[in-house]
Amino acid sequence: MLFSGALAAQPPNWYMTEDVLLHINPQSQLFINGSAKIQGTINNQGLINLASHLESNSKSNLGNLKVSGRDDQQIVGDTVEINTLEIEKDNNFDLELTSLLIQEGLILNSGVVRTLESDLNILSGIIEGGSADSFIEGSIKQTSHGDRLHYPLGLDGFFNSLQLSQLPQNAITEVTLQLPEIDRLNPNDSLTGVADEVEWVIKYQGLDTVTHALIDFNGLDLLGTPNFNAIRAFRYSPVIAIYVDSLNLYRPLGVNELSDTDSLTFGLISTLEPIRLKEGEPTFLSMARMPVSTGLFFYVPNVFSPNSLDLNNSMFRPYLEGTEIEGVNMIIWDSFNNQVHQVVEQNPDLNLVGWDGYTPEGNPASQGVYFYSIKLSTAAGLFEKSGSFLLIL
Repeated sequence: MLFSGALAAQPPNWYMTEDVLLHINPQSQLFINGSAKIQGTINNQGLINLASHLESNSKSNLGNLKVSGRDDQQIVGDTVEINTLEIEKDNNFDLELTSLLIQEGLILNSGVVRTLESDLNILSGIIEGGSADSFIEGSIKQTSHGDRLHYPLGLDGFFNSLQLSQLPQNAITEVTLQLPEIDRLNPNDSLTGVADEVEWVIKYQGLDTVTHALIDFNGLDLLGTPNFNAIRAFRYSPVIAIYVDSLNLYRPLGVNELSDTDSLTFGLISTLEPIRLKEGEPTFLSMARMPVSTGLFFYVPNVFSPNSLDLNNSMFRPYLEGTEIEGVNMIIWDSFNNQVHQVVEQNPDLNLVGWDGYTPEGNPASQGVYFYSIKLSTAAGLFEKSGSFLLIL
């Protein structure tokens, strides 16, 4: 069968048997208005435009496909190979197959591709597009050609894309966007909490490498995170965090750039610290919230109330962001120069290093002005600060 020009196959079905050879000339388009079943061989140098479902058992490459129906559509089969896939439709396009192999590229104009249990594999080329109106729900696997890899993923109607840079040539990287396991959402002492709406899982095949991540996050609530960690600070920032399996917690990767954000629910953010990828070891990324200071110096509050219901304000303690803390020496005196508290500790959890407002004898301290001296030993050097604060009952 030779096809040249434009043809609309009428509903309800378009069926191509095993003994049929279909050739579509360049610049030609085969528009299939009803559901289609392909078992024969296709030599597609033009375009197949699908307005409904497709079942393919063909062993040949189906060429260039466009999905353009108004209603939900699906492609069914085992392993289906195509050159390009363009999505320009309303609603969803479901992959009900073992694997969809795309040789040259994926174009997302409108509509959501749901991979379900299928393997969506971009063998070469790039993914174009991706937005709140058009994304992949599930997983994407791509082969690197030395350029940045774009993963336009989304979940529950929100676009949450990931880009990875500087991956080795021919390395294969699969990224899944999923709901996280709550037991894994434990922040370290530099984070107030970790988002429970999304989690990016990176599975890497290739030589060990490092990369940086750029995330376009949307639809989060960084104030309502589980396992909330109360840290007092002047201001807070979103940050990309990485899961440390040996510690069962997330830690921040620092902020290189942050833009187009309200600091809580949406924004565009990139990592400061590189991410190490190793074959056979999945990497979990999430969005988190951290207190921030300007540069590598620490913030010390000037007032606190030990009886406060606000955990941020019930302990007098310092905060240092941007480096690992190796030791702390903190002394507090009352207005009569009597020492009421001292802590000297190596490798401290800074959230637990503070004064609860009780004297060494175990009595509540009086309301008034107190003085402090704090020294923090860090990988970036020694940070010192002395001053006064007000204790309010």
